[in-house]
Amino acid sequence: MPGTNGLHFPGGETPSKFDPGGLAFTPQPLSAPVGTTLEPGALTLELWLRPCKEPGGARGRILSMLDAAGTELFFVGQWRTELLIWVRKPGAAGEARFREMDVRDALSTGRVSFVTLTSDRSGTTAYLDGLPAKHWANARLLPGEDTAANKRLVLGNSAEGVFPWAGQVLGLAVRAQALTAEQAKESRAWWTNGAGPAAPFAEGLLALYDLRAGAGTEVPSRGGLGNPLRLPRELREQKPLLAVPDGSHWHTRDFALNVLGFVPYGFCLACWLRKRWGSCRGPMFVATLAGLLVSLAIELVQVSLPTRDSSLADWAGNGLGTLAGAWLAARRARHG
Repeated sequence: MPGTNGLHFPGGETPSKFDPGGLAFTPQPLSAPVGTTLEPGALTLELWLRPCKEPGGARGRILSMLDAAGTELFFVGQWRTELLIWVRKPGAAGEARFREMDVRDALSTGRVSFVTLTSDRSGTTAYLDGLPAKHWANARLLPGEDTAANKRLVLGNSAEGVFPWAGQVLGLAVRAQALTAEQAKESRAWWTNGAGPAAPFAEGLLALYDLRAGAGTEVPSRGGLGNPLRLPRELREQKPLLAVPDGSHWHTRDFALNVLGFVPYGFCLACWLRKRWGSCRGPMFVATLAGLLVSLAIELVQVSLPTRDSSLADWAGNGLGTLAGAWLAARRARHG
């Protein structure tokens, strides 16, 4: 919870069955207030941190940025005393690849550090306590002309809750612009000198959270920016199973992918059942029922993850895809 020492993440040290590490996240994609400057491909992250434990065997996630579909675009993490930045790069066959960047001896247990990351067409720069630490040319946090708007944030863990980070976060800011070296230094001074009412360089500011004070399960962004940060009491939030999507969460493309993804499953299972039973209608019915049950199991997992939702549309799409695959198998059997 947030307090005078910042938002504390236990990092899995004292887990319960509901809380393998704890996290915070933005429940809705980041919205840009009217008049906000959105620089294509530009981003600044400001993280005011106090690590509590050095991650050893796993890379603890301090902050992840996800697109609207829930795909992790990059994460800022820690391994031992290294500050890590992993950026997703799509592979030739669609598989996920990451470019790893690191700053050695950037994070020490018990020491407060102010980390600023700026990224634009020229590359990505890391600042420690207001001073330049490392620059990576031709390495960007956001792809192409994308902006930080309509992205989601996950703080203190991975979205699935399996890569916890141990420490306190005292402050966090997200800007849709790349601060210069002087601006990064000035902004850091604003934070550490009391974080007055007016944040500097506000024209590109999307979210700003002062986590040294406050309580509850939601932290508002300062300055009336919206984009609150949610702190679930349990990692497993109580969310509806098979929720009916509203207009803002309905995507025809996603529904089509859910249908197409289960067609091979329905086809293969129906063919296998037909070889055992020697009929067409029975295997088609059983394969469709099996597809619905498998999809229901997936939705049960989804509803237990804080950053994911269970959707009736996803379940129906998977069932329809299984039925289509089973029907194709039956048609193939009839016509030889």
